[in-house]
Amino acid sequence: MKGKKQELGKEYYLIVYDKEGNKREVSFSKKGKAKDYYAPGTYIKVDTSKTISLKESIVNKEEVPSKALENIEKLGTKR
Repeated sequence: MKGKKQELGKEYYLIVYDKEGNKREVSFSKKGKAKDYYAPGTYIKVDTSKTISLKESIVNKEEVPSKALENIEKLGTKR
């Protein structure tokens, strides 16, 4: 008996910060192959509702709000 084919992708479990520097844990998946995944050091903007991640997009470091960037550099984003 064959198993069900799994869709390729990667799960991300991160700590993110809003423009005031407040911390929140999020998780989301990125579908595709290894070349489609986010490289270490990539700045990702995560739009969320109160309970889920809605959209992720790559941004330049200069676009990250200063309080969020300060916490990213000081505290990191790994859960």
